[in-house]
Amino acid sequence: MDDDKIRLMIQGVFGPNVGVGITDPRDDHHVLLGPEQDAMSRAIPNRRREFAAGRAAGRKALAEVGFPAVAIPAAADRSPTWPAGIAGSISHCESLCVAVTCHVQTWRSIGIDIEGKTPLEKEAWPIVMTPQEQTALQTIPRWRRAKQLKTLFSIKESVYKAQFPLTGQMCDFQALDVTLCDDGRFQARFTQTLGSFQPGYVAHGRYLQFDNWVLSGCMLPDR
Repeated sequence: MDDDKIRLMIQGVFGPNVGVGITDPRDDHHVLLGPEQDAMSRAIPNRRREFAAGRAAGRKALAEVGFPAVAIPAAADRSPTWPAGIAGSISHCESLCVAVTCHVQTWRSIGIDIEGKTPLEKEAWPIVMTPQEQTALQTIPRWRRAKQLKTLFSIKESVYKAQFPLTGQMCDFQALDVTLCDDGRFQARFTQTLGSFQPGYVAHGRYLQFDNWVLSGCMLPDR
């Protein structure tokens, strides 16, 4: 699938007024700017290549919301530092890197995650899923369960990325209980307190499965 089609699909996840950037993390030609070079000064070549692809995708996404090409430094916690007034997120898997940005008036924070469809190991299932999610998984055909689990994993990653800039708090997979809707939407209920997000708060987003990937996006509005 070409980049233009993937971009349209991502825009369908996040809605209008969101910039999208797409790069290939296997390419060597992406350039690091200023402090980005410092962050990768000791990185192995593969990590440096992925990081550079992510920043290049981030700059493409920034350009779509009216920003010039600027450095996207890594914070002390390694999360990307976006220009003031911008929310953004970057994700990559083996063969695709994606980034999204928007003005905070559009969404207070956003998170994107992309995963290959390689199934998670059985040992990871109880780590990723809450008891309620495990019960729901038993109600679907066996041949769909591995894909369902990978989708849950991706969704939780996207919600984590959306909440982290607002709370600065890390969490495990049990902090979110996800319900999938038939129309490609999801609801992620917080089961733990994370900053101002109390147990019971529900984050919303969309997910999609295409080619060899699972992609999820979470959008957090002003409250």
